[in-house]
Amino acid sequence: MDDAPRSERAERDNTRIGRLRAVPLVPGESPAPEPERG
Repeated sequence: MDDAPRSERAERDNTRIGRLRAVPLVPGESPAPEPERG
């Protein structure tokens, strides 16, 4: 099980992708900067 270095990247990517998927906004349109960071 080599999910140590990948988990770190996956966690960050998951947050970014998960958020983009949950909030599909147009590229260039930013209703509000990510106030929640970690």
